[in-house]
Amino acid sequence: MKVKMMILAGLLAVGCTRQAGEFKMKIDNINEMNGFILKGLGITGTVEQGCIAQDNEFVVVRDGKDVLKTITLILLVKDLREGEEIDGEAYTGEVVTFYLPDMKKEVVEIGDWVIAKATTCKKSKRR
Repeated sequence: MKVKMMILAGLLAVGCTRQAGEFKMKIDNINEMNGFILKGLGITGTVEQGCIAQDNEFVVVRDGKDVLKTITLILLVKDLREGEEIDGEAYTGEVVTFYLPDMKKEVVEIGDWVIAKATTCKKSKRR
């Protein structure tokens, strides 16, 4: 009985600290922002795999090569249900817009991939 409890405790500890798997999103839209507060780019796509949390590191990949390395700044998650709010995370199937401050449009292209190898998603109310 004691051994079973130790194994169970170990599994729970691993599950609580485990990082989510790889995040993948193909860029479908790029918007330049030249406002008073937001200046840079908004990149939008549908999350194809995994989840990503605010301030996670990701790379933008084109033809197998990294073209940009930055952190996640979630600007918008489309089609949230009534009562749901942006909680700093985006999940598989959601359409999300990331903000890239002070970035020029020439840096990223439609069709590039946003990839994060390790993320720190928690169990959101939405998931």
